[in-house]
Amino acid sequence: MTPLTISSRSTVYVKAPVAATIAGVAVNPTSDTVTMAFCPAGARPTDADFIAATWETVTDGDATTYLARRLATTLAVGRYDVWVQVVHSPETVEELSGTLVVV
Repeated sequence: MTPLTISSRSTVYVKAPVAATIAGVAVNPTSDTVTMAFCPAGARPTDADFIAATWETVTDGDATTYLARRLATTLAVGRYDVWVQVVHSPETVEELSGTLVVV
């Protein structure tokens, strides 16, 4: 995945695609709780690192993409791993989604 590069002065949504299935069938995850963490590259997130995120739905013809999104604010210059956590009781899924580079 190509890293997203932003200025340290930016306030922008960082977006991560989320695909959810039940029994192999695609489902809409937007009723689930979603959080995101921006951690220094190589660091594992703790519970305290995950901050509330929101959902964005993009429809293009018959295809629907679900995106978790969180504002990136006040990040120091550096390289961050972007983690997404989705809670769909009884499951809690955490996945590394990509890399954010702040310059």
